[in-house]
Amino acid sequence: MSYRSEIVDGIAETLWDDGWFNHVEEHGCGRAEDPPPIPKDARDFATQWAKDVEQSNGKKLDDLYEEALEANARENKGGGADDVHSSPIAFGNLLAHMMMGAGISWFDFNADFDLEVPRHDGGSEVADLMYLAGSRCKAAWDNPACTECGAFSRPGARKCSNCGEQFEEPED
Repeated sequence: MSYRSEIVDGIAETLWDDGWFNHVEEHGCGRAEDPPPIPKDARDFATQWAKDVEQSNGKKLDDLYEEALEANARENKGGGADDVHSSPIAFGNLLAHMMMGAGISWFDFNADFDLEVPRHDGGSEVADLMYLAGSRCKAAWDNPACTECGAFSRPGARKCSNCGEQFEEPED
């Protein structure tokens, strides 16, 4: 059975959530509910991140996931593919967190096994997804980003609180 697509979905979910919630925090739009559906861009980034994991380990994601489940069974730790912390989606979610250095790890919930995790600071991919999130945020239409630096100010501000750029007066 192939788990690859579910693992890649888990990576994409983490990348999109990170981009979305970074937007929410920076924009202050208060839209802390679940993000919109995962866009193609996040899936494309996730596919590349998955390939990076496979290349770092010299193994396919399916094989790595099977090794993770075998380690869980051997050490009577974690769970199987139906367990919320050991599912293929969780494997992808936690791999993405590990690649970003986000502090949470597969090994927080599951047994250790030999896994090389390539580092991605999440910089460009997460920034791209954060800007994409801004284009999907309805509140961003009322409080757009500064055209000079991209930062958000409070609604109705006359100049950017980050770079000081003067905003144009809205036309009536």
